[in-house]
Amino acid sequence: MKYADSKDKRISAFVVMATAVGQAFKSKEQFRFIETPILIIGAENDERTPVQSNARHYHCLIQNSRYIELE
Repeated sequence: MKYADSKDKRISAFVVMATAVGQAFKSKEQFRFIETPILIIGAENDERTPVQSNARHYHCLIQNSRYIELE
């Protein structure tokens, strides 16, 4: 099965909060198949999933993303 065959056309956007495991991703190429808009929300003082290596990092790698950082 090809990647395109598994898309769910009912989903028009994503909202993600406190993303983790950002260190595992290094290049925009890893996210090249993402076409759906994504809103990424991080929290400035998040000690469990620091924004520098997670939410903000994902935003830099995902072309169709918007980013909000909460205080």
